[in-house]
Amino acid sequence: MAQSAKQNFCEMCMSARGSQFCLDCNQYFCPNCKTSHLRIAVCRDHRFKNSVSATSDTSLFCQDHNESHVFICDKCDVPVCRICTVKSHKGHSMADIEETVSKKKNMFLASLNSTLNTDEVLELENSGTQLDQYEVMLDESVNSTVESIQRDGEVIKMSVDKVVDQMIQEVNTKSLNQKVLLNEAVKKTNDAKEFTKSLRCKEAEIRTSKDTIGLLLEIKSLEGSFER
Repeated sequence: MAQSAKQNFCEMCMSARGSQFCLDCNQYFCPNCKTSHLRIAVCRDHRFKNSVSATSDTSLFCQDHNESHVFICDKCDVPVCRICTVKSHKGHSMADIEETVSKKKNMFLASLNSTLNTDEVLELENSGTQLDQYEVMLDESVNSTVESIQRDGEVIKMSVDKVVDQMIQEVNTKSLNQKVLLNEAVKKTNDAKEFTKSLRCKEAEIRTSKDTIGLLLEIKSLEGSFER
């Protein structure tokens, strides 16, 4: 009787790790016990698997009799061992399990192949390829459009920059001209202030002066400056 996969000990020596699984005996063996087992005449053709992969193969054996399934019961449509054929499935029609599986496999593959080669499936597969091609074309179109927009943007930017530079230059030129006029106005204003200041000084001198001849000459001089 095979042990639980969690125990995983050799069922012969009960000490070493059971790394080999005999498919015919449904037992775990260590490498040494496997060699001894295969030397026995009746066990010489037994099949072994690595115990890690063998843990999932318990369905190969009859759970009632711990023997390999060798037939398919046609009536019950289940795999059975040799003992089952004379007990729970006695009198039922049997078929070789390997031949039955091979036939079912071929029938399934033929049916699958027929399904996969229908116009609908082929059209679906082709549409997938077309969609992939469309996606590539879409990406290329988007990239081309973006590059075109960027080029147009550069041209527009250059034009705008040129107009902006011209406008700034015009403003600066007008500003310089206005500053010249402003400086001239400021100079005239300052000159007028100085002249007014000098007149007030002369006014004070005239009011207090007692020199008649000097006043006469000063007044004539000032009258001439008014005319200028």
